[in-house]
Amino acid sequence: MNILLSKVFRFSFCLLILVEEALQNSNEVIIFNTQTRILSSEYLMAIMLQTKRAKDIERFFQFLNEAEYDKKKFLSIVEQFSLLNVYKKITKEM
Repeated sequence: MNILLSKVFRFSFCLLILVEEALQNSNEVIIFNTQTRILSSEYLMAIMLQTKRAKDIERFFQFLNEAEYDKKKFLSIVEQFSLLNVYKKITKEM
């Protein structure tokens, strides 16, 4: 049981770090008189990879095929957060 809790904690912590960095690099805009942060496509795609949920992987492929994103920036984020193997695995399965 301790191993499982350790893995869950490590996953949650890593996701938290990625989301925090995504927020730090977000764009602030005002929508309907409310200040809002917009995450970049590159960070959203990395978060989708990190969660590995089926619906997020489906969204990832939609972004990959339809969204405008900077591939170099995306790959840099993926490498920084040790997601390159996940990226390679799921894109190979396409």
